Amino acid sequence: HREGTQLITFILGEEKYGLKILKVRELISYPEVVTRIPGMPDFIVGMINLRGLVIPIMDLRLRFSMDDGEYDKYTVIIIVQVEDKMVGLTVDSGSPLNPLLTQALAGAALVVNATSVGMGGVSAGSDSALPVDPDLVGTQAVAVDLIYHPSETAWMSALRGRGIEAHGGFSMLVCQAARAFTLWTGVDAPVAVMHAAARTALAAR
Repeated sequence: HREGTQLITFILGEEKYGLKILKVRELISYPEVVTRIPGMPDFIVGMINLRGLVIPIMDLRLRFSMDDGEYDKYTVIIIVQVEDKMVGLTVDSGSPLNPLLTQALAGAALVVNATSVGMGGVSAGSDSALPVDPDLVGTQAVAVDLIYHPSETAWMSALRGRGIEAHGGFSMLVCQAARAFTLWTGVDAPVAVMHAAARTALAAR
C-alpha cells in the first residue's frame, strides 16, 4: 500500500516482525568478535565498532524472553537509529526463502550482492558473511560481490568452489573514484596509481 508505513521485516524464532524502514540504517552480518560490556543486562550481548561508531548490540531473542539462538552465518544485525543513537538488533535470517526468489536465483544469469554483508575484513574461509546461500545460485550465473574488502569474500570463495564465476567490488570502487576525479578536475584520472593506492590502504586495515 503506497501510503502505508513501509517496513523491513525479519524473522525471530517462529514469528515475523517489522521495523519502520526509515529507522533502519543498514544490515550487517554477525561479526566474529563482539566486545562484552560489564554490568549490562543479558540481552545486551556487547558492542561493536562499525566504521568508527561504537554500537551496542541487543539480542532480541533474550529481550523477548525467547529460547537462546545460535549466532551463525544466517544471523543478521539490523542497525537502527533510536533518537540520536545507533543500536544493533540481532535477528534470525534463516527462514525459508520465498519460492519465487529461490527459482529466480537458480535461473539468473547475473547475481549481485549489493548489501554490506561481508564487508570489513572477514576472511574468505569464514562462513559468517554470506548474503545468500551459495547453493541457491545456479552454476550458469556470473556473480558480483560489490564488497571491496576483503578482495575475496566468503561468498565469492564459496561460489568459486561450486565452479561459478565470481567477481569482487574493488575495481568498481576504483573506477567510481576515477570517474569522480575526472568529473571534478577535467583531468584524466591516474587509474593505475589510484588502484595501487587503494590496494595499499586496504591492506593496512
